[in-house]
Amino acid sequence: MLLAARLRTAHQRIAPLPRDTRQRLHRQLLAITDLAKRDHELAARRLAAFLADTDLPGGTDHAGAAATGADGAATGQRRDADAGRHRA
Repeated sequence: MLLAARLRTAHQRIAPLPRDTRQRLHRQLLAITDLAKRDHELAARRLAAFLADTDLPGGTDHAGAAATGADGAATGQRRDADAGRHRA
């Protein structure tokens, strides 16, 4: 499924959640959406991690499709490496 469609589905899934939770998750999705403008592959990995971490209904639907990056590294490993790169 295309990244845009997956983002749209994620937004739809957070809509019925309580206001505070929805706002926090919505900000995270907006950050992923903004990242997609610059780095499509990284945004896809972050969205897969977001869906897995938030336990949204259907959050694991696409985990298999995005569980590994282009270099074959697991999503969690890439996320950790990406986080370390941005902290420096």
